[in-house]
Amino acid sequence: MYADWSFAKREQLSQTYLTMCRALLVYCLDAGYYEDAAKWAGEILKEDRCDEDAHRQLMRIYAAQGRRSEALRQYQRCKRILADESGVMPMPETVNIIEACISPPSYGYYRLILTRILYHVRLYFPSIFALSAHETSKKIRIVVPKMSSIVYKCNMI
Repeated sequence: MYADWSFAKREQLSQTYLTMCRALLVYCLDAGYYEDAAKWAGEILKEDRCDEDAHRQLMRIYAAQGRRSEALRQYQRCKRILADESGVMPMPETVNIIEACISPPSYGYYRLILTRILYHVRLYFPSIFALSAHETSKKIRIVVPKMSSIVYKCNMI
């Protein structure tokens, strides 16, 4: 009788604690407090190593910090733990996050971003760019490869 009551109470308190950790994790992640968010994700994983959402959040945190290799290691940990303890593979959402971390956006994406930037610069500073569309296109081809790391970091936040 006592064991049943104490087990139920411990389970209820554990669920309350995990709910609090998740709420703090989301708040810290949204506010950009990545170190605190990582701490709360770690607390969730201490309680439940198979919590795939906590693994995903850690991957997002590492990616937002520009720590791609750490995000990839977290994915590998998640994949191993899920396989060892549950015999399952990570969910598609988890795979999508890691694929976004390791595959850079396409050339067309960079071109679109740079075109938008140039549009706004021309709009607000017309004297700076007295270029034709053809000249602008040439500039885009030169600058786009150099922007990959900047766009990537903006994309992960």
